[in-house]
Amino acid sequence: MLALRAGKPVLVEKPAGLTAAQVAAVADVAARAGLLFAEAYMYRCHPQIARLLEILKSGEIGTPRHIRAQFGFNAGFNPASRLYDRALDGGGIMDVGGYPVSLARLVAGAAVGRAFADPVTVKGSGIVGQSGVDEVAYGLLGFAGRFTAEVACAIARTMDNRAVIEGDKGRIELVDPWVPGRNAGPSDATISVTVGGETRVEVLRSPQHLFAFEAELFSRTIAEGATEAPFPALSPADSLGKAVVLDRWRAELGYVNIAEDPKANRALTAMRHLDDIEAWSARAEIEMSPLSGKTPRALRAVLTEWPLVSAPMAETMTGASRAAVQRNLAWMEARGLIREMTGQGRYRMWRATN
Repeated sequence: MLALRAGKPVLVEKPAGLTAAQVAAVADVAARAGLLFAEAYMYRCHPQIARLLEILKSGEIGTPRHIRAQFGFNAGFNPASRLYDRALDGGGIMDVGGYPVSLARLVAGAAVGRAFADPVTVKGSGIVGQSGVDEVAYGLLGFAGRFTAEVACAIARTMDNRAVIEGDKGRIELVDPWVPGRNAGPSDATISVTVGGETRVEVLRSPQHLFAFEAELFSRTIAEGATEAPFPALSPADSLGKAVVLDRWRAELGYVNIAEDPKANRALTAMRHLDDIEAWSARAEIEMSPLSGKTPRALRAVLTEWPLVSAPMAETMTGASRAAVQRNLAWMEARGLIREMTGQGRYRMWRATN
């Protein structure tokens, strides 16, 4: 948020927020500022995802009906590690659970000709370990149109880490959907397509490091002044929908993370209020620009700094006459910049409108 407030486009490491509410807040700030906000899921920028979508669109495996996707590893218990530290929002769902969930939503969307789809039902089970974070998690997602998904993640169990999409006529398997060529490259990827008992294997070869695709894509996006990266990179709406699923999945395990602490929520609310104030001040400056004299500018400053303002208070703080203050307040109210809250006569109070 601070970067966006400073006028900088933001590519943030996943997860974009610890809860869906946090993601919504950041996306709202970015939208108001007209700036890029994107969540860095590098696998979505790799050519194999674009190729997967091409195969699905071709109808080769028929209508997609189900996906199984896992991302799990055994890191070994270490209470000092961020993976096992609840104060750092550790656990499998927040570390790697977004990978299978985001792919499931992508494929479910492709099944109905959309960029993504949101599940109607989210069921989950798993293991919350001794440090209070989810060490292993399994989820079942049910979408409209009878599309289903099995997702799984872990920080304490090695998993298959493949993705298999089943359709009416066949199946597609991504052998390494998440991290082909992660550490050095090449980032070669293998896609198997099976229809009628016959399997075709496609190998997408690239000498690049996996993260190079993401870096190049977002460099171009920022250079072009766009506020969203091209599909299939995650849009803010896609990131928000994924975060909602992660919240629901985590709730199924009974894992309440640190972001749900009331103090954390109050801090987030305060930051959003600051953005509302800045947005109002900018709008008021533009709309009041035709007005002459010092009073309009001074009155705008008072209404920015104080939640409620009376005419006597504005008179004292601006140094303007009562008549000038009341004339400008009436002008601002008529244009929807402020509204009267309560009182009569000298006790009338106004506040800036959102």
